Amino acid sequence: MDKQREPVEMTPGYFVPAEASPSGRVANAANLDLFRLLRTGWWIVMLGVGLGGLGAFLVAKASERIYEATVLLAPAEENAGSGLASLSSQLGGVGFLLDAGVTGGASLQDRALATLKSRGFSARFIDENGLLPILFSDRWDAAAGEWQSGTSVPSLDDGVEIMERRLRKVSVDRQTGITTLAIRWADRQLAADWANAMIDSLNLVLRESAVAEFNRNIDYLNRQMENTSVVAVRESLSNLLEEQIKSAMIANVSSEYAFRILDRAVPPDPKRPIRPRTALLTAVGLLLGGLLGLGMVWVRQMSKPSSTAPG
Repeated sequence: MDKQREPVEMTPGYFVPAEASPSGRVANAANLDLFRLLRTGWWIVMLGVGLGGLGAFLVAKASERIYEATVLLAPAEENAGSGLASLSSQLGGVGFLLDAGVTGGASLQDRALATLKSRGFSARFIDENGLLPILFSDRWDAAAGEWQSGTSVPSLDDGVEIMERRLRKVSVDRQTGITTLAIRWADRQLAADWANAMIDSLNLVLRESAVAEFNRNIDYLNRQMENTSVVAVRESLSNLLEEQIKSAMIANVSSEYAFRILDRAVPPDPKRPIRPRTALLTAVGLLLGGLLGLGMVWVRQMSKPSSTAPG
């Protein structure tokens, strides 16, 4: 007979936790449940949210407020003198008499925008209005009326760089032709004053340039009339000369030569600065504080000693 097999006695085994090795610790970290983290360390997360939001709010309140003053502009009517190049083509075979001495080209609005954004106009505006001590007030001794000793004296180029990067913003609606000039500065009244003064200065600069151009055209047309005896040519030149004289007279009396001001700048509402954006900064602070708190809970959980079963 076969021998009866004796029952095999099963020796109870023990599970070796993954935490026993560094790789096991990493695997365990990957399996941590977010809800478990929040349940065990919710107060740390809430503390991070509160401190982050409060810190961001205080930083926003302590930061310098920047305001924006805007001027709405519409292009002025094109003057007849700007179209001489096209009018000269109507003279047919004698149009060459004008091509060498009469200027044409870009529209008045395009020239006005190019001038407004140019470094030359910016430097002239800063110099005429004495803005360097204001733009660089941290280097200016108001009591002595001079630059502080030991500091570098800013140049017009330094002022232009600040104007182009931080102070002036120009936008154009190509569908309507409306141009918006925005000036951003900490002083609300100065921002509005500078915006209005900049447009007045721009109109003046372009008007003076146009009058000088008309006068050059008038001189040129007069010389051409003296050098020709052809009746038809003299009549055409006379008509163009009359248009130039009229355009020069209109330019001399047009205060809004390049842009018509639809809405002048006024000091912005003191409660509505464009920077800092307190609500946005506070929201970002709350989010970052919450993430920091969650990270602290995670580190706290990972730093706890591993629990192993008795062996």
